[in-house]
Amino acid sequence: MRVRDPDMLRQARTSAHRTQADVAAAAGVSRGRISQLELGSAPVVSVDVASRVCDALGLVLSEAFVPEPV
Repeated sequence: MRVRDPDMLRQARTSAHRTQADVAAAAGVSRGRISQLELGSAPVVSVDVASRVCDALGLVLSEAFVPEPV
């Protein structure tokens, strides 16, 4: 999956007054991965990772990520 709108991820995080490290710990990924997602430079991530990031940020998966075409 790819991030639909990287700015939306960053805005959701900052609106919740959370650091990248907080979100990373909650999602079980590295802080660097959160940074990549927010910059739109992350490679494709699994549905599991995308789902955990959304859970950590209180976002809906289908609104934050799009499937990677096969």
